[in-house]
Amino acid sequence: MQPLCDRLEQVDAAEVSAVVVEPIQGRGGIVVPPEGFLHLLRDWCDNEGLLLVFDEIFTGFNRSGVLFACEHDWVIPDFICLGKALSGGVPISACVGKTLVMDAWPESCGEALHTSTFLGHPVGCAMALEALKMHQEEGTAEAVESPGRKLQDRVRAAELAGAVDIRGRGAMWGLQFENEETSAHLMKEMFQKGYFLLPAGQRGEVLSLTPPFAIVRRGD
Repeated sequence: MQPLCDRLEQVDAAEVSAVVVEPIQGRGGIVVPPEGFLHLLRDWCDNEGLLLVFDEIFTGFNRSGVLFACEHDWVIPDFICLGKALSGGVPISACVGKTLVMDAWPESCGEALHTSTFLGHPVGCAMALEALKMHQEEGTAEAVESPGRKLQDRVRAAELAGAVDIRGRGAMWGLQFENEETSAHLMKEMFQKGYFLLPAGQRGEVLSLTPPFAIVRRGD
């Protein structure tokens, strides 16, 4: 299969209106960008007059150890997409942007344009308010970082055959193997032991480790 980067065509900046990116790639393989990458995107978008959009549906709300993953690099987008963790799992989503961006949308005539079918459900909104309170509590980020560090140390110490990389932040880690067969075999074994894991990466060669924030193991 031809690598994705080889199939992309270069386009003129004049033909681009926005750049959409995950601050940490999620389903693509838990890929943490190199230092300075998000700053580079921010500068390029500013210079070309483009919008920078961050997809934080996966990474938002302390999944990576800070409220939003872009905070690791102190880069502020023009527009941010949120969901899932916004309510702790109850269906809800939100698009948040700078005033200049949001004011460009026309006023609603009754229908919620440019949004999702999950918009504004009373139960989802109530859950989101409670979840936001929890995320604002002092110590929430550390409660994510601490088990994340233990998870990283234990996976590294395991020296699993065929593993070529482990990467991530907070409670969001990816264990990459040489091939997808190894990853699938481990997922099956873990499922039989009561652990549900998901594949990630272009071929499913990455084992995605995203435990609940409140995970506790006896003896820790």
